[in-house]
Amino acid sequence: MNLTNFNPAEIRRVGEPYVGKANDVWKTSDSRVLEYDHTDRASAGNGAKRAVIPGKGKANNKISTEIFRRLEAAGISTHYLGPGSSESSKYVAKTEPIKLEVIGRFFTAGSFCREFKLPKDIPFNGVFVEFTYKNDAEGDPRITDREIVKAGLVRDAEDVAFMRDVTEKVAYILRDFFD
Repeated sequence: MNLTNFNPAEIRRVGEPYVGKANDVWKTSDSRVLEYDHTDRASAGNGAKRAVIPGKGKANNKISTEIFRRLEAAGISTHYLGPGSSESSKYVAKTEPIKLEVIGRFFTAGSFCREFKLPKDIPFNGVFVEFTYKNDAEGDPRITDREIVKAGLVRDAEDVAFMRDVTEKVAYILRDFFD
């Protein structure tokens, strides 16, 4: 993504960060830009397990930056703008978050296996896309396309179809990257 007149040399962190389970998000002197700082904090099980892993922030930033670059090269828009003020941070365009987790799977795994009582590693024919409502306290419950629209999380069914299409493309890019 490009922002008109975005100059990383002029960006400064402002105020206190939003502190998440594993990362911090800073407002900046440019109201269109946030600085996403990957920390060494680790979290699992929707925050039930916590630890600190030295070097994790730098490693996560390096990996995610490469993923954003590959997605952009494949024509998939992201909010990535460029390197941040430290080895563990990046500048991103400020966007309005959607309270959904969009998951693309090639095989059964994790919560899918637990919910449907299926063994791990059963292959899907292509990418299986599923949505969960982003709510750690509720365990990120599954949500249907229709419920997403009814809840006003997106404008219409075309938005859901777009998210499915992009998720499928991203899944193949990520599979190739991690292979």
